[in-house]
Amino acid sequence: MSAGKLIYILACIEGSNLLAFEIVSSRLYTPYLGSGIAIWTAILSITLLALALGYRSGAKVELLKIKQRLILSFLVSSILILASPYIAKIILPKTYGISTQSSAILSGFVILFVPIFFMGQIAPLLTQLRPKDQHGKVSGIIYGLGTMAGVLMTLASVFYMIPYIGVRLTISCIGAFQLLGALLIVFKKVEHA
Repeated sequence: MSAGKLIYILACIEGSNLLAFEIVSSRLYTPYLGSGIAIWTAILSITLLALALGYRSGAKVELLKIKQRLILSFLVSSILILASPYIAKIILPKTYGISTQSSAILSGFVILFVPIFFMGQIAPLLTQLRPKDQHGKVSGIIYGLGTMAGVLMTLASVFYMIPYIGVRLTISCIGAFQLLGALLIVFKKVEHA
């Protein structure tokens, strides 16, 4: 498999897991806080903040350290996605007694921020693996593929996986799929073109 194809496969893995995790994670809040507009505002705000900081962080990585950072980003995000139902079960009950808005934001930073921050690093890192004169075209393809994969994975997660296997197992599948990204980087040739 060519390095270019692998970069696009990794973009699809990251994009599919990012959007699916964002949407499916809302179900972790429901037993404790409901699923109202305050919850969605917190999830979306934390997601966008984590992505913005992740994009910036990923763009600053030195060329010689990109492969290691990609492995780290996929690995850390996969572990935290896999742990998120258990983290939610610990943290959300501790927020009883404070407002729904505060609870949603505080618990969102604990449950969502770090895995999404690490996923946000991936697209800029993948872009840097291509020649500089191709960065505009490549970044458009990477973000476009990631977004399309995210839409498909979210539809599959919400309409098929959750009804048949439940929230926890759906999140486990998302985390395992994210781990696949790290394994592909370890066992396949990913380097600057």
